[in-house]
Amino acid sequence: MRCSCSNRLAGFCAAALCASLATSTALATELTFDIFGLGDGSIIPATYGDRVTSSSSGGFSYGTAGGFTPNVVVDYPLPLSYWSTGYSDLTNVAYYEPDGASNFSIVFTADPGFGVLLSGLDIGNWGPTITLPSLRILDHNGAEVYRQNNILLAANPAPHVHIDFPAGVSDSALTISIDLSGLGGNSDNVALDNIRFSQGVPEPTVMILLPFACALLRRRRS
Repeated sequence: MRCSCSNRLAGFCAAALCASLATSTALATELTFDIFGLGDGSIIPATYGDRVTSSSSGGFSYGTAGGFTPNVVVDYPLPLSYWSTGYSDLTNVAYYEPDGASNFSIVFTADPGFGVLLSGLDIGNWGPTITLPSLRILDHNGAEVYRQNNILLAANPAPHVHIDFPAGVSDSALTISIDLSGLGGNSDNVALDNIRFSQGVPEPTVMILLPFACALLRRRRS
């Protein structure tokens, strides 16, 4: 749906749409990276996470929490690699291989009329104690909607770090951005697992009333 509003009113419409998506979550998927036949160090298939309709969708395995995400596509702008064990207490993880890398990311994009919501993930460490500079979530415009700085990852084999995102981290597209700057040869010791995301659709009442709200605000500006 598109509102013919000013920039400020368009922002209001977008915010209302995101709020409606956040309150109507019905489906959920978990990227466990349990990919049969993939060897340590292999590149994770670019289609892993796309349009999940079952716990074994497309020949891949997923965790589920009450539903699936058939209207969300997952992209890996930089090719991530798979490893089975050794990252804290996690099994089957995704990491970025090159030593000295500055960052890596995972992008979640919903079909038109749908939204994607991120709820949490796990971070594992292969080597000595390190501090991850930041984990950020960006919306479809690249604006930051969540940030956690200086995440302490204890030396392996200490337990992994679990992060829950606050309610309302939702948009038509979201990017998980991991800052590896300054880690040098330890950059590939950082891995992600159990990424939980959902899809939602706007509440019918919001979709009906939103054009009227935009029209009313336009009248007040004139």
